[in-house]
Amino acid sequence: MLSWHVNKHVPTGREKVPGHNLSPLLQTRANPEMSAATLRELLQGWAFTWGNGYAEIQRTTTGRPVWLWPEPPNRVDIRRDMETTTPEGRNPLVYVIKNKLNQIERVIPEENMFHLRNYSIDGITGLSTVRLAREAIGLGLSTEKFGAEFFGSGAHPTGVIESVKPLSADARERLKKKIDENYGPMGRRGTAVLEDAMTWKSIGIPPEDSQFLETRTFQVDEISRWTKVPPTMLAELSRAHFRNIEHLTIQFATRAVMPWVNRWEAESDWKLLSRQDRASGHFTRMNLNSAMRADSQTRSIFYDRMTKMGAYSVNDVLELEDRNTIGPAGDQRFVPMNVVPLDQAGSLAESRGKSNGNNQPPPGAQTAKKPMARMFGEAADRIVTKETKAIKSAQKRYKSDATFNKWLGGFHVEHRYYVADVLLPVAQSLAELTQQNGSINDELGGQIKVLVEEYAVEHCCESAEALRQACSHNLVESLCDTWSAQRAAKMTDTLIERVSTLSLASLQEQHHGN
Repeated sequence: MLSWHVNKHVPTGREKVPGHNLSPLLQTRANPEMSAATLRELLQGWAFTWGNGYAEIQRTTTGRPVWLWPEPPNRVDIRRDMETTTPEGRNPLVYVIKNKLNQIERVIPEENMFHLRNYSIDGITGLSTVRLAREAIGLGLSTEKFGAEFFGSGAHPTGVIESVKPLSADARERLKKKIDENYGPMGRRGTAVLEDAMTWKSIGIPPEDSQFLETRTFQVDEISRWTKVPPTMLAELSRAHFRNIEHLTIQFATRAVMPWVNRWEAESDWKLLSRQDRASGHFTRMNLNSAMRADSQTRSIFYDRMTKMGAYSVNDVLELEDRNTIGPAGDQRFVPMNVVPLDQAGSLAESRGKSNGNNQPPPGAQTAKKPMARMFGEAADRIVTKETKAIKSAQKRYKSDATFNKWLGGFHVEHRYYVADVLLPVAQSLAELTQQNGSINDELGGQIKVLVEEYAVEHCCESAEALRQACSHNLVESLCDTWSAQRAAKMTDTLIERVSTLSLASLQEQHHGN
């Protein structure tokens, strides 16, 4: 069940309102007889099958909602109160509740009836999805019935017995009884022996000719179209694989669940929140993050990037993972120290140039790159060799694309740590060569570590994307050969440039400070 909370608009966005008097109604108990989850399932089922889900709102004398009591759709009739006029000059809606004898039991004002509508053509009464899709559902039921009857008869088509000689009534009855005993719905499937000059002739369409299995699969697709539920969630996995199930799940959340979430939230905001709450910026919100959550590898890379750019705090990540936060310390946000605001870049570069002799690099800074190229090249070769060998071995071990891609996802989660461990010592050595005193301070050391870790994530993301494309075209081995021949050199050039730029910027910053 999606979590449902009362929120409030604040200058920085929104925040939850703990302890709001509506929270127990949304999260715990809808009424003394059923939980909030049970009521939601009931109203959602009614809205989908009947087109409308109703629940009477019981309020206190001050107007605060305390309970929601469901009303069966077949007992509710929506009318207009012709004796009352709203300030807008319209007759308000009322909900007429009838008993089992179709007699009016009571009349409920619109503001006291929680009404969950399906798609509507008049904005008042929702339409039943089952009624709209009755032809598709009917064909599915007919297919089920045909299959049950066909296999119940021993999986044999019906037929007739042709006889050259005319048969008496007793002979026909005796022959029919004999055939039914052997081939009827409860027959023993024995061997029938036809009498002289008799032949068996099948009639009707065999299942293979009527595409019985294809029709059953097609009906799953038809139901999927009406409900917007992916076929994989209806146990139709003939076209599913690990590369698209995650995206189909997200599609289900956005196309099938989101419209219903919007209806629930809109009705609750208008009828369950007070006018004062709405005026002060309160609103209800269901959390869809759990339904749209990606796999662990994708989430870890996404969180890593968002926290390093300062967009997310540690507490933000914990909340998205439905875990407890760690207090005020987890609200801090961090950014890399090797970047500056864009509007300060020009002035900062100018000031650094003046402090370093008209923007000339420090002595030895450029020459430090040359002796380090071989060390970076050897480190990059180790990384590429380990990656390509593991990939080729896994491709031979896992024959299907699904199992290979599943292994691939777990491999790159671990491989990024190996990449960072191999490159960090070499990057630190290059940074030391660019410094005049031959050592790096704690600040630069931390910046180098962040740079290498970010590169490791970038490297693994590029590998994963390239392998997904290569796998779909059976070019994994060819891609690994290309990496073995070219990738180490490209990695060396990229890393030397990035580490040198960061180290020189740090050195110039030190000169500027002095």
